[in-house]
Amino acid sequence: MITIRTFARTAIVAAVIGTTAVSTAALSNAAPKAPWGPAQVIADAFPELLPTSPSATGYHGASCETNTSPGEESGATVGIECKDTDAVEFAIYGFPTASGVDTALATLEVSEPQPGQLDDGSDYTLYSLEDSPEGAVVFLTFEAKNLQKYLLVVGKEGATVDELGETWGHDAPIGTDRA
Repeated sequence: MITIRTFARTAIVAAVIGTTAVSTAALSNAAPKAPWGPAQVIADAFPELLPTSPSATGYHGASCETNTSPGEESGATVGIECKDTDAVEFAIYGFPTASGVDTALATLEVSEPQPGQLDDGSDYTLYSLEDSPEGAVVFLTFEAKNLQKYLLVVGKEGATVDELGETWGHDAPIGTDRA
């Protein structure tokens, strides 16, 4: 069974081993806020997708937890990892800069970028993991200034990218204008 930790380690951390880690001072030095601690900045950036606290549920009944060590090799400093009632696993990882997200993605064997537009009119780019025998794994980056430092990873065991889009992505509450 694929878990979000498997996605994180396989798709983000293990795939970027050997790359130069981006400085993590910006996010790691921020004062933790309750209830998400150091991941509160992520919860604040995606309030409709993520639950208000680790004890609540988010989009599609997702249960979530904070990952304060997603991997130095990737440059990510903190993450919130979730699994919803349809067995879709998703995580949002925070990086000190937008270039940190690009650096992490550059080391993965992902598809060509597929641009798209969120309901609020802001742009995103979707990448999928090439040759993923376990199921669909997609990565989303965002053009909105307030979301550029985040990488959304979504996956489901046994699903295709199209099926994942139909069952999860078509109505995911991402990108409401919060700039």
